[in-house]
Amino acid sequence: MAMMDQPSDELPTLNVVLEIPSQGYQMDQTIRLPVYVNRNVDKVEMPQEAFANNWRGITHNQPDTF
Repeated sequence: MAMMDQPSDELPTLNVVLEIPSQGYQMDQTIRLPVYVNRNVDKVEMPQEAFANNWRGITHNQPDTF
């Protein structure tokens, strides 16, 4: 899928291949990935340390800390 500068009605896909040669097994599966876009996303300027603190809070699943 090519990068586009405009909206698209197509969902991105993930191609998964599972292969077990010793058993002669191969599975090819294409999965459509849901993409949710929040139209309220705005650019935010912040110092590096504030960003790092927010990122750590999100990473450690502690949304109340930021």
